[in-house]
Amino acid sequence: LEDVFPILAKTYPDRYGGMTLPDLIKEMHDYMKENKQGILLQEAYEKLPEQVMTYAKAYKNLVRGDVEHVAVSDMEGRIVATGVFPYPPGIPVLAPGEAAGKKDGPIIQYLLELQEFDRKFLGFSHDIHGVENVKGEYKIYCIKDGAK
Repeated sequence: LEDVFPILAKTYPDRYGGMTLPDLIKEMHDYMKENKQGILLQEAYEKLPEQVMTYAKAYKNLVRGDVEHVAVSDMEGRIVATGVFPYPPGIPVLAPGEAAGKKDGPIIQYLLELQEFDRKFLGFSHDIHGVENVKGEYKIYCIKDGAK
């Protein structure tokens, strides 16, 4: 890795020092397979989330500041104020005004698995529009309870 990704190896020497590219690829693949990221992604797209309010109402709440930054682990039943677009595939798993679902549901579980991947494989963080990585914890703007 020092030859292929010198900045990565230099930035995270304890994690990647002395590691080969095939070793890293195998570790990443094994991790994703073990944690069923592909299956969770497929399940997240199989059923549409519950639309609780219109995009327009969700946007009004966002503009008014009737939102709060919520950790993905605390999003059960919460209504998102912004869309959540994992890349790849670049298709939203949640749109403004939709409920995140149950904590053990595929959407939250998929996002939690991506968060854990980012923690384990430093320097390889996911690009998820609508999600902010705050010190290793994914956070999403949700409508405040009681907002309309």
